[in-house]
Amino acid sequence: MEDLQRDCYDGKMPGIRRIWYTHVDEVASVTVTGAGTVSVALKNSGQWGEIKGKRATSSSVHDGKSWQNEIRATLPGWTVQEAVTMGRLTAGRYLVKFTDKSGDTWLAGYETPLHLHISRSTPETPAEYQGIELVFSCESEFGFMKMA
Repeated sequence: MEDLQRDCYDGKMPGIRRIWYTHVDEVASVTVTGAGTVSVALKNSGQWGEIKGKRATSSSVHDGKSWQNEIRATLPGWTVQEAVTMGRLTAGRYLVKFTDKSGDTWLAGYETPLHLHISRSTPETPAEYQGIELVFSCESEFGFMKMA
C-alpha cells in the first residue's frame, strides 16, 4: 500500500498517533492470539500504507445487535481532482490498524473488512488548506481488537 500524505501535514492526530491501512487481498491471515487480541500476517507482496493526516478519530459503538466501527482521517491539501483519482480505493475493502495516545495498537475490520468513503473536508480556520476526509467503516459482530 502507498502512504497517503501531503506536504502540509503537521502531525496532529487527536486520539490516534499513527494509522495504517491494507487491502484485504494483501492479508494472508488474521489470528486471534488471546482474549480480544489479534495478529495480522500479510502476504509476501502485502504491506501497510500509512495515512499521515491532520486529524484522525476512531469509534466503535455497539447498538445492542452489532458494532458500528469507524476510522476517520483528514488529509489537508488534497484537491477534489486528487480525491477523484483516489476513488479507485473506494472499490476495495480494508483492514485498518492504529496506535492510540497510550501506545496501544488496535485493529479494525476483523471478520468484516472496512469500506472506504472519500469526501471533501472543511478547514477549521480560513488559513488552513482544504482537503479530503477518509472514512473507513463497517457494521460487524466485532469491535476494535487489540493487536498482540
